[in-house]
Amino acid sequence: NNKPLMILFVTKVCPWCKKLENQTLTKKIVNEAIHAGFVPLVLDKESDTFPKELDPPVVPTIHFVQPDSTEPYDTIYGYKNKKDFLELLHAVKAKG
Repeated sequence: NNKPLMILFVTKVCPWCKKLENQTLTKKIVNEAIHAGFVPLVLDKESDTFPKELDPPVVPTIHFVQPDSTEPYDTIYGYKNKKDFLELLHAVKAKG
């Protein structure tokens, strides 16, 4: 559908990853905004396979990648609450 990928990198033992997923990404308004502008994908940094250039230095990390690229055009690091995440998501969408 020609939308950018929103790739969330997590690990099973990361408490901030779980907090981001449970307290931010599962909120209806956030989930709707994500699906309206992006194709979401969750990858485990320790067990999933992905291009080397996407390997994040920390988790949680969200890379935004255009469909015709392997390089991120924007990145969000760490936990964000609902309000901050929606603001960042809006700014990322404007760049893409």
